Amino acid sequence: MESLLEVLSIADRDHDVFVDANRPNPELTGQSDRVFGGITLGQSLNAAQQTVSTQFVVHSMHCTFVSGRRATVAAEYHVERMKDGRQFCVRSVRAIQEGRTFFVALVNFTTQSLGSLHYGNCFPHDVPTPTPEDDDDDSNFNHKMPFQHHSVGMRSSSGDAPARIHQWMRTREPISTKNGTNTQAHLAALACMSDSYFLAGAPHSHGIYDFVSPPVSEVYDGRHRLSLPSETHHPIPRPHLDFQGSAPSNGRVTAMASLDHSLYFHEPARLQADRWLLSEIHSSWAGCGRALVHMKIWGRDGTLVASCTQEGLVSVEDLPKVRDTRL
Repeated sequence: MESLLEVLSIADRDHDVFVDANRPNPELTGQSDRVFGGITLGQSLNAAQQTVSTQFVVHSMHCTFVSGRRATVAAEYHVERMKDGRQFCVRSVRAIQEGRTFFVALVNFTTQSLGSLHYGNCFPHDVPTPTPEDDDDDSNFNHKMPFQHHSVGMRSSSGDAPARIHQWMRTREPISTKNGTNTQAHLAALACMSDSYFLAGAPHSHGIYDFVSPPVSEVYDGRHRLSLPSETHHPIPRPHLDFQGSAPSNGRVTAMASLDHSLYFHEPARLQADRWLLSEIHSSWAGCGRALVHMKIWGRDGTLVASCTQEGLVSVEDLPKVRDTRL
């Protein structure tokens, strides 16, 4: 993960410019020249982090995917120092390939000053956790990806609560240490993982599980157990993987792409991206060919470490007309 997200500074008199140190190989996803959006998120955050002093830590980033990124072309990250204050710093980042801007981000930093108000959403109940046996079982992971997943499944809507997807994730390799900690690397890794199987929460809310072109972050090979056993969740069918027992889908996703992505970091000092993190995904709205999804991420100790919102393009076929549906 650290090697994949590394960016190197390029000498420039007027600007902070960085280039991806290790270009993502198209074989990383098996999807020709497509690049997983989380790689750009992590690299852009790494570039911005190199332009602030160590007393500042990122608290939010707001990103727009302007167009697709090519895996075989170098990506440059141009960072503008928009504000340098005593408690807050702001950086803008433009990701450029061959003179074309394909991604922009606004990254906000703050000092770790204490406040009197402190709370966070509680860790969800009845979600099974990976066991030591699961930790050792790497058979159901795509080894081309720099992170791992253990899917729990979907908890159906009940009352005012929408349908929610739960999954565990962590970096495949331990994050290196610098003087006992490497907070910036953990934050960049979380930014990368936050884009994994996120937008799929929208069609899944309506029982749509099949894809013409599966998400590039699909990390299951279809030959092994895909979900941790749970009494409160049902496994997410994955008919596009063509494994035995796949449930029917209400339709098929013909196109899906992230448009924008906002990520809020709550407890950077307590974040350990190389240990299991639980994500909870739900969708609150869809219309006009777009959908809005939300994610909360907890550490295994129950600490809410991040929240994320994404809007994306979602196009489906054979979808029954449903209005005013509670997700």
